[in-house]
Amino acid sequence: MKLEDLRQDDRLFRVMNSNCKRPCALNLWLMELTREDSIEYRLLYGWVIPSNYGDHGHWYKADGGSKDTFGNQDKSYKFRIPKLSLYDDQDTIFKLIKELYKGQTLNKACEKINISSPPELYGELKLEDSKEKVARNFVVRPTVFLETKKSLIRKQKYLRGLSSPIRYASIFSASLININKFDLFKDNESELPQRNALIRKILLRLKEETGFNFIEYDSKRLGNIEWLSIPTIDEYENQSVVIKPLIDDDNKIYRLKVKIISQDYSGNEFLIRCRLRNGNEIVTDECKICNIDKEKIEIIFESNEIFTNNLITIWEKTSEDSWRIWYENINSVLRNINMKMGYQEYQANIELEMLKDYKNSNVRKRIENLEKVEYSHFEQSQISDNTNDLWRLEGEKIIKLTNKLFPLKSEGGFFSKRLESRRNRTWNTKFY
Repeated sequence: MKLEDLRQDDRLFRVMNSNCKRPCALNLWLMELTREDSIEYRLLYGWVIPSNYGDHGHWYKADGGSKDTFGNQDKSYKFRIPKLSLYDDQDTIFKLIKELYKGQTLNKACEKINISSPPELYGELKLEDSKEKVARNFVVRPTVFLETKKSLIRKQKYLRGLSSPIRYASIFSASLININKFDLFKDNESELPQRNALIRKILLRLKEETGFNFIEYDSKRLGNIEWLSIPTIDEYENQSVVIKPLIDDDNKIYRLKVKIISQDYSGNEFLIRCRLRNGNEIVTDECKICNIDKEKIEIIFESNEIFTNNLITIWEKTSEDSWRIWYENINSVLRNINMKMGYQEYQANIELEMLKDYKNSNVRKRIENLEKVEYSHFEQSQISDNTNDLWRLEGEKIIKLTNKLFPLKSEGGFFSKRLESRRNRTWNTKFY
């Protein structure tokens, strides 16, 4: 797939549309490597997102603070993560990335599309050393739909993928993907010293800066440039879809309201699916069709039981017989709050005769900790709506017992026999 083909996808109209001049933000997180005689920049991650900032064509930088030193005396380098930001219309930002994809430096790309260059040496950034290497190491991934973190939590680990950066809204994503990510941590075909420690620091920093879970599944984003189009959130983070449980007169929840605010979707037709669960069982799963013919519409779904969580999926009509996913999220209903509080009154030391002989050994610190006695007091309280179904409470009791009688197998590894050396000496394994 070609980069230009992405512009034909109307799901990306918020961040990539040749006929639209909406403001966007390009943020680039870089790896700055400082050696004795040179400074080098490599792309760690970049995204294009909608923006309400109007200072077009200007670059801003955050230098990343103090530098950390890695390696040894013979081969050492300093490292930090600066961030570059450009605010401009989506067409200009697309053209800039397209020039980088052709193998140009950031300075050359800015000069080609007639915008200001980034400050200092950041303009020397390029995706690869040559156009041929860029074509070999970067590929274009078509648009995908990314679920919210709440939706992914309910899935088995092996089914989890990239997530939306927004807790309550799913998004569409298209990417320019680096398919040789480990080359970021090489120097002349050999690994940078202390590579794993460097990667760990980078992933933690990217998680903190972006909100993506870079220390787990979102680490696949490393080295990529991503366009993030959020159909249900505007530039001021106002929501187009609002989900609200309705409390009845008897203080119970049997109904759920879905409100859609039109914004850019006036005249569109949507199919709204509502799945309600009580515990882990489905009590309602229903679809309703609605037309956005006014500023906002409200749809009510009802259940025969109170519900504990809901899944809302919305599809947009694209043709006479075709619907395309537009929104999905899972929400839970807060019905109980458990609080446990404790306080510590005093601490005393009690000498044990059986441990005296060990006080001067290499485990002295542990012995001292064993002799400390603390008096603590704990209390637990619960705030509840008292509407739990009797079958749920009884079911939880028997499940708790069943789990105790049939515990899950541990994933840990154990020695089936004592280890024996070649000289027939027995070795005991100790854990500290």
